[in-house]
Amino acid sequence: SVGTICGLWAGLSIALIYIPSSVSTVLKYRSGEQASLKSSQFPSLRIGLESVSLLLGSLLWGVFITCLVVWLIVSVILFLLLWEVTRPFVVDICAIILGLMITIGFKSTVIYFLRRSFYAAFYRKKPAHANFMGLILECWYLGLTSGYMLLRTSELLAATALSIGRIDRPFLAGESAVVGPVHLDRYPQLFLKDLLSHEAHRHPYLERMGVMYMLKLRHGENFAKTCGSCWRLLFVFALMPWMRKYRIINEDDIDESNFKFSSSKDWARKPPPRRISMHRRDRRLNEEDVFQENESTDESIQTLKRQNKRMGEELKKLRMELDNMNNTA
Repeated sequence: SVGTICGLWAGLSIALIYIPSSVSTVLKYRSGEQASLKSSQFPSLRIGLESVSLLLGSLLWGVFITCLVVWLIVSVILFLLLWEVTRPFVVDICAIILGLMITIGFKSTVIYFLRRSFYAAFYRKKPAHANFMGLILECWYLGLTSGYMLLRTSELLAATALSIGRIDRPFLAGESAVVGPVHLDRYPQLFLKDLLSHEAHRHPYLERMGVMYMLKLRHGENFAKTCGSCWRLLFVFALMPWMRKYRIINEDDIDESNFKFSSSKDWARKPPPRRISMHRRDRRLNEEDVFQENESTDESIQTLKRQNKRMGEELKKLRMELDNMNNTA
């Protein structure tokens, strides 16, 4: 019964964590904490989107197998502990482990105080004493590292048992997950592909752009006029000038060679077309270049205020001249 409870707890915890993990991953992509277009690994997520159909079955069977493995491990440990034939051996092993834990705890306490006396970050305050302590520890660990390796094996097996159903995060890190052309743990990549394929249709920016396009089709020339665009530029320049600065910097920083607009066969043979030509971008920058890039935000705002004040004075003069002309007539 204890093994069954542990297995059900492991499966339930994994099943309940999928939704928070999905939301967290999407928010990381939206906030820029997790790189997307600027990542060298991102183009691989845009290939083979039909493989995300593996996720549904993997979610169900992953949770089931996790429950089964945890139940099996706990049941075997309890069986060896309670069976009369194996109980003496298990008790002796537990006593040895307890003695090692006490010894390691005492050693860690002594090393803590010696470390504070002999070391300062990466440097040795007392080189001779630090070298002697290092020699003693090497001799100590030479006899105990076999036990540490057995402990590492047990930890990795336990982590593997608990991570069978966690297809939302990689278990093997970096190069450990790739052996030649074979990717040993590709399910987290499929999980990201599924999230990004949905995000490509439901991102707030895309929804807002879709609404704008629909309004443009519905209202025609009465929507998104040139005067509205001018007021938008003035609003941005006056209150949020840093938006234009960061937009220009981001356009220059994006490595467009990572973008892929054609089939995967043409990916290595020819670079993708540039979305915005240099001539168009330079012309747009010249038309909108009101502030110098090296000016600070405060100086830009003060310059705009002076221009507005001068325009107000000119407008006042024009009104006075118009009033004089009306009085003369």
